[in-house]
Formats: sequence, structure tokens, C-alpha cells
Amino acid sequence: MIKQHVEEKGKIDERNSYMFTPLMTAAYYDLPEVVEYLAQKKADLNAQDRNGYTALMYAADYGFGEVIKILLRYGADRRIRNNNGDSARIIAERHGNWYIIGILDGHHIDDAAVTSQALEHVKGLHSNTTDATTTKPALTGDNISSSSAASSQQSLRKLSGPSLSVDALIDLGYEQYERGDWISAITTFSKAPEINPTLEQLYIKRGRARLNIDDCDQAILDFSKAIDLNSNNSIGYVGRGFCLSLKKNYIEADKDLSKAIEINPTEGTHYYFRGSNWSYAGDIEQALETYSKGINFDPGYASNYFQRGKIYYERRDYKRAHADFRKYNELEPEDADFSKTIAWYLATCPNPDWRSGKIAVQQARKAFKLEPSHETLNVLAAAYAESGNFDLAVKAEQKAYNNQNLPKYKTLIDVYRQKKTYVDYEKEKPFLSLDTGGHLSFVPMLYSPMMESFL
Repeated sequence: MIKQHVEEKGKIDERNSYMFTPLMTAAYYDLPEVVEYLAQKKADLNAQDRNGYTALMYAADYGFGEVIKILLRYGADRRIRNNNGDSARIIAERHGNWYIIGILDGHHIDDAAVTSQALEHVKGLHSNTTDATTTKPALTGDNISSSSAASSQQSLRKLSGPSLSVDALIDLGYEQYERGDWISAITTFSKAPEINPTLEQLYIKRGRARLNIDDCDQAILDFSKAIDLNSNNSIGYVGRGFCLSLKKNYIEADKDLSKAIEINPTEGTHYYFRGSNWSYAGDIEQALETYSKGINFDPGYASNYFQRGKIYYERRDYKRAHADFRKYNELEPEDADFSKTIAWYLATCPNPDWRSGKIAVQQARKAFKLEPSHETLNVLAAAYAESGNFDLAVKAEQKAYNNQNLPKYKTLIDVYRQKKTYVDYEKEKPFLSLDTGGHLSFVPMLYSPMMESFL
């Protein structure tokens, strides 16, 4: 029907009353063949609806891996943010959907196909454009505004005269980096080594900035340079190992991450990244062992408890999962994602011995206070239902639906009106199926504030 509509009207990006384009609709209903057809017809891959959602975001929200692969092959921008400030990856992270996170990070995709088809798509979009500089940039959280770029260039010009100093460049580069102006930060950090090429931390920071624009190859060179300057720089090994993991070179990544642990065996972050690498490689036993070692050597580092707890939960070892989650909560009491995940766990766990509607409501309310969103409202509704307060469950789910018109939310409104819990709803479905919010997964969120603060 979508293909027929497009062919009859000849309007590839026509919008309906919800500001959906045909491509968004195809992604929303998991129609990979139609998505491929529309992408070949040069549909706008990065168009956003009234909530700021793109086709890629809808596919990430529902866990439609094949649709995501097609969109990325043709050059869809994974960094665009919706009205809530969420990218497709953040949406997948909130669902704990490790497979989708892997695809968005570049795993499970034919890189050669990505390059060739994306180039062809871009050529098609600009074939009738006489001045490429007039093309409107994608609305991404990582893009640089023209005023920001102009300001950075002006600052750089002021520093390029006789009074140029490494300290001034470092200050400017860090200021650009902190506001997310990655390109300008890379340019500034590239000037400093011309004056003093032995500053290893500049290579670390430039490598991180390059990682933020998905330039893993150049980031690897920067981290390698930092290692050459100081072979005991464990952060350089972590950065390079992280990049190698993203490139699916898990064995070489493990060598670097193991070296980082050898240099600094009491740093829990190193174990986190090594465990992450094994998780992506699919070796969950190694991941579990690594997280456990990290806990032994650095019991004050919280993330290893959370990741190990997720593995235990996936294995339905609820007693151990509960202990790890409790410890994480002690160490990181103000983590909205954790509160949301635990609320979901306590409201929907298949084992009734490990469900608690009362505590689930407490955690969900806390999560909503820290991070008000339709996802947390959805979790809060499940918690209310588990506690027996179905009226509040209906109200919370209705608010989630009003904020984001997702079919699953509408379905759950009817479920709670029937005085059924989410567990009742899921009985005929696979364990914690992928169409709900707040899932637990053993694969960590590699692009995280922790990674940012560490590097």
C-alpha cells in the first residue's frame, strides 16, 4: 500500500497528519522491503515527525534490526536527536536491546555496503543542487551551529599569531570539546602537537573527539600515539581497545584492554570495558568473569555490579541479580536509568518471589523525577498495576501515550483497565519481549557518561 501510494502520487516524502513520511511508516510497521524501496528512491532518511522521531528511531524503539541495517546502509544519521534529546541509540539503550545497540554501533553490518550505498544516496539527494553549501544540515545533537563554528574559528585565528601557546590551545580545545563541538576541538587539538608533540593527553582527547564523530580509524591512531609516548598510559590502551571492539576486532581489543588491566589492576573501569568487549563478542562467561574480577579489585566501582547483575537476571538467577542491583544502588543512588530498570524488573519479573509492586512504584517515581519521559511513565504504569493500583496505572500509561503515540502504550491502557498486570499481559509472549520498555540486558551501554568522564 505504501509503495502504491508513493507511485501513484509521486511524493516520496509526503507527510500525513502525524507528520509521518512513507519511510517512517514503513519503519514503524517493520517493512524492510518497503524501506529499501524508499531509500533507493532517495527518500529523506533523516526526516523527523512532530516528536522529532526519525525512521531510524522508530526502528530502534521497536527492535526492527533489518530495517535499521537498511537505513544505515543508505546513510541514515544515527546521531539525530528527538524532542526529548534522545538519539536512536539512547532509545535502544533504554530498552536494553543489546542486539539493536550492536547494530547501531556498527556491529552486524556490511561496512562496504554502508559506504557505497550511502554515497549513492547522497549523490541522488544533491544531484539537482547547484550550491552544496546551501543544503540544510541534519538536526543532530553533535552538529556544530554556524555561529559556534564561526566563534571557534575566530578564537583559533586569534591564537595563531606570535602569542600562540599550548596552554591557550588546550583551554580552547577543552572548551570546544565540552560543548560538543567535536570538529573544532579536533582542529584545535591538532594545532597543539605542532608546538609540543609529546603531550600524550592531547592525543587522548583528540581520539575521544574523533570517536564522537564515528572516526574510529583516526581515533585508533591517536590512542596509539599516546601509547607510543607513554607505554604505561592505561587510558590509551582502553581507548584503542574500545575502538577495536567497535570495529568487531574483539581479540585485538582484548589484548589492549588486558594490557590496561596489567598496568592498572585496581581500576574497575578497565574491567568494565574488557567485560563489554566480551559481551559484544558473545562470550558471556568471559564477560561475567571479567566483571567479577573488576568487583574484587575495585569494589567501589558501581557499573560492574550492574552489568553482572544483568547477566544473572538474564539467567534467571534472581538472588544474585538482586544482590548486585542493591549494591549498585548503594553506590549510585541517583541513577535514573538504574531506577527505571529496577522498577521494571520488580514489576515484571516472571518469578513472583522477586516482584514487589511497592518498591517498583518507589523506584519508578524516583526515575520519573530524575528523568521525566514517556518511557519512565510506561514503567511507572507497570509498577502501579503490579501494586494493584490500576486507576493510577491507566493514568500513567495514558500520559505516556499522550506524550508518544505508540501502539504498545494504547494496548497497555486497555490491559490495565481490565485490572491485569503486565505479567498477565506477557504470559503468552516470550520472556520480557522486545516490544516493552526497561529491558535488562548483559551488554553494556558503551557510549555513556562514564566513558566520557573516564577518557
